[in-house]
Amino acid sequence: GSTTNYTLSSNATITDSLVVVDGLVQFYSLDYSITNGTQLSFTNAPEIGEVIKVLHLQGGASDEAEDWGLVDSYQLVQKITEA
Repeated sequence: GSTTNYTLSSNATITDSLVVVDGLVQFYSLDYSITNGTQLSFTNAPEIGEVIKVLHLQGGASDEAEDWGLVDSYQLVQKITEA
C-alpha cells in the first residue's frame, strides 16, 4: 500500500489508544504517530487488504494498584476507526 495517513473519527492519544494492523500491535514512534488527536500516521504504509484497528482504551486502578502507581485493568470502550 501507499497510504500512511488516516483521519480518526475520535480524539486519541498515545496513552489511551492501541493500534493494531492485521492482528499485530504497533509501537508508538517506531510504527506510527498520532498528531492533533485525530491524525494517525504510519512509518510504513500498511499493505493493501490489511485491517487497521485503533482501539480507545479506558482504564481504572484499584486503591491498591494506585498505591503502587499501577493501572490494573483496561477496558475497551470504543473502536475509533477501522480502515
